[in-house]
Formats: sequence, structure tokens, C-alpha cells
Amino acid sequence: MTRALSLALVFALLVPLTLSAEGYPPSLWLDSPAAASYQGERQALAQLFQEAQERGLPGEILLEKLKEGAVKRAAPPLLVTALRAEMEREVLVLEALNRSRLAATGDPVKLLRAGSLLLQGGLAGQTLNEVLDYAAVLGKTAGRALEACAAAVRITVISGIEKPQLKPLSECLIRSSLKDESFSSLVSAALRAKNRGIVKDAFYRLTVGVLDSGGGIPAMDREIETRGRK
Repeated sequence: MTRALSLALVFALLVPLTLSAEGYPPSLWLDSPAAASYQGERQALAQLFQEAQERGLPGEILLEKLKEGAVKRAAPPLLVTALRAEMEREVLVLEALNRSRLAATGDPVKLLRAGSLLLQGGLAGQTLNEVLDYAAVLGKTAGRALEACAAAVRITVISGIEKPQLKPLSECLIRSSLKDESFSSLVSAALRAKNRGIVKDAFYRLTVGVLDSGGGIPAMDREIETRGRK
């Protein structure tokens, strides 16, 4: 192979890599009119985007945050800080998915977005790890695990359930016969129970008891009605 041909081959291999890096969605945003007020942080943002790409993160969620920050006219340093926090949350979720071997189930952007929102809302990283691991053992999807966790978080807020019960409640939802889309109905049941004075440990035990016995939302409603009359 001649030297000229060798150089041509190397160049051909390098061009796609360069185009790929330049095509990372958040990087393209830096050259848009919306980024005019953030050019003073261009280097910091570019480095952050490169790191995010190298760590295997899709750019869609960061791009959403960029657009949101620009619309709200966030101060440039605060935008960089917020994006870095978002990146670190996504990395934690990605690592948890990879370790639990659930990364290939579902839309990765949707999964990362859901997991990041849970962490941003105060869910402990260890709890997320353990819930995903539990779902993997049962052969459930990552989407179901995250939906269950999100519902459990909302239920604990509504019912005043203690934080240590968040993980077992999430696991109960994962193994239940409920479909993923029915988790929101369970949140509504928590509101109905609260109106009848069934909260905290009482509602936790009611939920686990009904779901672990194979019951669904109708059975939950019957229990709430019965106990609410006592």
C-alpha cells in the first residue's frame, strides 16, 4: 500500500468520527441564535457535551435542558451547572441500567429521562439501583421498574409513607399483576384513601396486602371503602 493510499484510508476513517462529534445535538445548539447569550461559556459547554458523548449519553435530554434554560434566560454559569448536574444524573441511571442488564429494554432516552427525574426529585441512587436489580431478577422491563418507582414516590408523598418503605413498595408494584399504565390509578387510590383517613403504614399494608394477593384497583377500592367506614 502506497503512502498516499494509506493517508487516504486514514482520512476516510477519521471523517465519520469528526462528523459524528460535530453532529451531537447539544453541540449544534451552540451555533444557533438561541445560544447568542451563552457564547462566554462556549468552551465550558463544548467540553461538557464532549464528555457527555464520550460517556455514552444521547444528546436529546441535554438539548431539552439547553432550550429550556435559554427560554428562561438562565444565567450562563447556572446553565452550565444545571447541565452538569443533569449529565451526572443520567450517568448514574445509565450505569444502573447497564449493571442490571436492563439497558436494552425500551427507549434509552425515555429511560434516562425518567430515571433522571426520579433522582432530581430526591430518590436515592442506591434505591434506584436496588429497584432495577429487583426488576431484572423477575425478568421485568426497565420501563416498568421506573414507572413503579415513580408511582411509589408519589404515593409516599400523598400518604405520608416512611422513606424506608419506598423500595419495598416499588418492588411490590413491579411484581404485581397491574399493568404499567395502571400505576397512575394506584396513585388516585392513594388520594381516595387519604380522604378516608387511611394513610401512612395503614395504606402501605393495605396496598401490599391487596397487590400481593393478586388483586388490582377494584380490590383496592373495595378495601378503602370498607376500612373507611370503620
